[in-house]
Amino acid sequence: MKRSFKSYERILSAIVAVLTLLSCTFLLFSCEKEYTGKEIESIEYGWSGGFGESEKRVINLKSGLVTTERRAADVSEPTTDSYNIDTGIVTELVNRLYGAGLFDLEEEYSTEDTVPDGGRWSLTVTYADGTTRVSAGDSASKPMEVLSEAGMEYFVLTGKEFFSVISDLYRTPPTLYLEYSGGTTDRTMTLEPYKYIWHHNSTEIRGFAEEARLNKPYSFKEGKDYSITASVLDESKYTGLPKDTYRYSQATVISYNSDGGDMRQETTASRGKDIKLVPELGRIYVVRLEFEYGECEYAFFAEAK
Repeated sequence: MKRSFKSYERILSAIVAVLTLLSCTFLLFSCEKEYTGKEIESIEYGWSGGFGESEKRVINLKSGLVTTERRAADVSEPTTDSYNIDTGIVTELVNRLYGAGLFDLEEEYSTEDTVPDGGRWSLTVTYADGTTRVSAGDSASKPMEVLSEAGMEYFVLTGKEFFSVISDLYRTPPTLYLEYSGGTTDRTMTLEPYKYIWHHNSTEIRGFAEEARLNKPYSFKEGKDYSITASVLDESKYTGLPKDTYRYSQATVISYNSDGGDMRQETTASRGKDIKLVPELGRIYVVRLEFEYGECEYAFFAEAK
């Protein structure tokens, strides 16, 4: 059945309307965490305890200088230290802190059903025009969800603490989980990275060949068919890390002969999918994973016995 020109015109108009709606929706969500308020010159976060101890941290967003002043109880002179952040990340940092809700806190927080211990906390945002926005409260009334998220965002970009204490677990790179099928039984093994960059920390424990010879997880037999599935243990559910922290963006598997030569690219995977591999016996395998927060390399040796 033939359609009239007007019929096609109506269909085209409907398609354009849908595409326009989707475009507007995309723009709305892509911009919802962009800070568009007054220019911020500095952010100060501090707290004081009930016995006179206190700490004050200040970020100067113009210069990138971050200072910390600590005062112990019954000590008149404070101790100070400082470091610099890259001013190139300031815009992203402000957007992330805005997305965490840091600039939307109430002026005063208090906890009526808790006896105050004398401690206080405060957050002061100073704008380029000289005005300030202050949020404060007693120690039991901290908006911990906001401060924790803001602290994590700051840590992700700088590798430093500011609004909250960052657990050492945040600095722990992910574990690779191997499942071997074939032969007479199935086996499993976990591998820790021998080389990594993770949340601004980096290390190379040893070379890949030496590492691989320490990881001989299975006694492979000639003439048998084997397969390996590698996946990342999702530790974010019990470390408090943001969702998808351990979801890699890209995986590459490289193999070498037993002397570390004859390099071959075996397989790739993306977006956290399981890595499938049929090992060639007598070869070293290196798994390279790229994450939002860094890169990790793992190695094992498919030794034939």
